[in-house]
Amino acid sequence: EMFTYDADMEWDVALPWYRPTRLNHVVSGGEYGWRWGTGKWPVYFADSLPSTLDTGLGSPTGLEFGTRSQFPSPYREALFMGEWQNGRILYVEMSPQGASYAGDYKVFLEGGAMNVCDLTFGPDGAMYFITGGRGSQSGLYRVTYDGPNVAADPPSDEQVTQAAEAKAARQLRRRLEEFHRRRDASAIDVAWPHLNSADRWLRFAARLAVERQDPTQWRDRALSETGPTASIAALLALARLGRAEDQTDLLAALDRLPLQQLEREQLLDALRVWELSFIRQGTPSATDRARVLARLDQLYPHPSTYANRELCRLLIYLQAPGVIPRTVNLIRHAISQEDAIFYSQLLARVSEGWTTETREAFFDALLTARKYQGGKLLADALLHIRGDGIRTLAENEKESLEPRHLLRPFRTPSPASPPPTALRPSP
Repeated sequence: EMFTYDADMEWDVALPWYRPTRLNHVVSGGEYGWRWGTGKWPVYFADSLPSTLDTGLGSPTGLEFGTRSQFPSPYREALFMGEWQNGRILYVEMSPQGASYAGDYKVFLEGGAMNVCDLTFGPDGAMYFITGGRGSQSGLYRVTYDGPNVAADPPSDEQVTQAAEAKAARQLRRRLEEFHRRRDASAIDVAWPHLNSADRWLRFAARLAVERQDPTQWRDRALSETGPTASIAALLALARLGRAEDQTDLLAALDRLPLQQLEREQLLDALRVWELSFIRQGTPSATDRARVLARLDQLYPHPSTYANRELCRLLIYLQAPGVIPRTVNLIRHAISQEDAIFYSQLLARVSEGWTTETREAFFDALLTARKYQGGKLLADALLHIRGDGIRTLAENEKESLEPRHLLRPFRTPSPASPPPTALRPSP
């Protein structure tokens, strides 16, 4: 199994598209949502994979498992990761979880000016790491273990069972991944049952196996699938690879989903299918648009923050009546600045459907945003949102807002420490 330590963009801290440094499990066809700037995908997009472990702010460098070390257990089974910015080496204890892994990290060692560039284990079983970079003094260090041999605690019956189940899941994932590289008549029947898997990694592998085959061989099966989880996964594949002519049938199949009864993950996946259909298959017909709008409009606002975000995208795209006042209300009562910025960025480009009250509330919220704290690009993001909002104003709207100073330039916030974790949006 392959892993990589992925960097963040620290300038984006406290913006809704910020993603922390993270450990990723790299698998066949893996999509991890990296895009430039605001285009980064949220971790819940169904056509991407989540991180294995988030480690916060930092500068990832080298990493290696302790398999070749002379360290005692559990260090020999751990993954060691160099972190340049904070001068430390982390060790991650991996635990099998379905077809992938979960992890928990601790600090293995740290020190002042110990900006770790890379690490490895030598033939003697010792860890070697180097420091330096950006004009700092470079150094080579050796870490050895001086102590008795420590035997690992024997696993419990529950751990043995869990490990066996996880091993079987990984083997199944690899079997499905074999179809990612070729077209095979048996692939659809082999992969299809796993579109209904509760394991996101197996669903991902199964969907890619199906997508690798000719869509004419599985289109009708995708449209007739009845199980919510399997149906959403199959329709996601059709939204990604289907023709524009497939859109009406795809949207009709989505109509069968009991949206009010779906679990949060299922709802987020279904919303992603609608988005991909519109992105890849084009603007829906007036009839299809009205049908989709009737279903989604009643869900907004939703108890889930993430579902609200995707509903907001879709309803603005579909020009839903009343989406502006509802979204302005979400901005005014947002539980995090990330939420407020997310909704503001979407609303700022909408030109129709405003009232004097919603315009004033929107620009009032941007004035309040001067108190926000975050990374270097926070100020630029707020200025862009404000500029987009002003460009959608009619002349008479500008005249009514100017006396309240809502359109006059304002000082943007200076970069500061990121807000505490408690201010992060709940899912």
